Amino acid sequence: VEEIASLRKHASLIGKVEKERSIYFIENVKIHLDTMPDGQQFIEIEAIDTANRFTDEDLKAQCFGIKSKLGVKDE
Repeated sequence: VEEIASLRKHASLIGKVEKERSIYFIENVKIHLDTMPDGQQFIEIEAIDTANRFTDEDLKAQCFGIKSKLGVKDE
């Protein structure tokens, strides 16, 4: 955290990632579909729990469940 604060003091722009992003929600799970300028594609699956209704294991299971249903491979 201290390194990030130091970078922000000395640089107005730390880095920039150009991509196209689509965002979808399935209940409390947020899915980011990213396409980079070179055509590479990435997915991010994020389980959100602002009300503390789920355990960490529940949230992980939600993410891995969506990953499985979508047929997303590790690579």
